[in-house]
Amino acid sequence: MAIAFHRLAANIVLALAAGTAMVAPSMAATDKPTMAAATADKELNTTVMDALKTSLGDDAAKLTVSSKKGVVTLRGWINNSDLSTQAREVAAKVPGAKKVYSRVRIWSTDHK
Repeated sequence: MAIAFHRLAANIVLALAAGTAMVAPSMAATDKPTMAAATADKELNTTVMDALKTSLGDDAAKLTVSSKKGVVTLRGWINNSDLSTQAREVAAKVPGAKKVYSRVRIWSTDHK
């Protein structure tokens, strides 16, 4: 009986160790961005910013662009809601942009 218990315990320990060894590499691969993904995000940021500069001119300098896995986020302050909408639309048309989120804030110098 004691031998059967020890064999069962040994099999459980081996199964747990094998399961951890098999799961850990796959989890690590999904947790850390690959160099290719990071490079693609940097290229997408540059392409979106270039498109914004072409479309918005000097107002594009008030914005920042970040992306992760093709999801683009715009941030900054701009003085007109039409420009904010235009920035979002321009970014969405850039190849590789899967989604565009806008964290752009509107400010005004109008005092009424």
